[in-house]
Amino acid sequence: MEYSDYIVFVDESGDHSLTSIDPEFPAFSLAFCVIKKKDYCEKIIPAVQGLKFKYWGHDSIVLHEHEIRKTRWC
Repeated sequence: MEYSDYIVFVDESGDHSLTSIDPEFPAFSLAFCVIKKKDYCEKIIPAVQGLKFKYWGHDSIVLHEHEIRKTRWC
């Protein structure tokens, strides 16, 4: 079996319902990030692990978008 050279990350934000749209946030977005597996393994993973070791002393911490955005990670 042949596998792709790329990895895809997908995330959504907002309300995907078309029957009960939230007037406070009437938007929906869908984002994709396509990365070469080689770059992911050789550059991204080591960079993120380095950041975790630098600031927390270990790499088992989980980075959550809401906590990062609200700077509640310490």
